[in-house]
Amino acid sequence: MGEGANICTDIPRYRIYENGVFTKEITDASEYWKEGYVGFLIGCSFSFEEAMLAANEAVALMLEKAGLPCAFRIHEAPAADALAGFANVLPALV
Repeated sequence: MGEGANICTDIPRYRIYENGVFTKEITDASEYWKEGYVGFLIGCSFSFEEAMLAANEAVALMLEKAGLPCAFRIHEAPAADALAGFANVLPALV
C-alpha cells in the first residue's frame, strides 16, 4: 500500500472470524483496528512462497558451509485426504 493508504478501508472486503469461525464480511474494518496495531499486505501465499523456500535453502547452505548444526525438513506431498479436506474448506476462504 502506498503513502496515505488505509488498511482498514482500501481493501475491497474483509472476512471476520471470531473464535476461528467466519461470522461476517465487511468493507470497512475501522471498528476492529486498535491503537498500536501494525498491518501489512502479503498477497497470495503463492506470491512469496518461492522466495521463502529460496531463503530457507540459502540459510541452510550457509549454516552447512560454516559447519554449524541445523535441522531441516523436506516436506512430502500432502496426503490425498488432507487435500480433499482442504478442498472442502477452500470455498469459505475466498
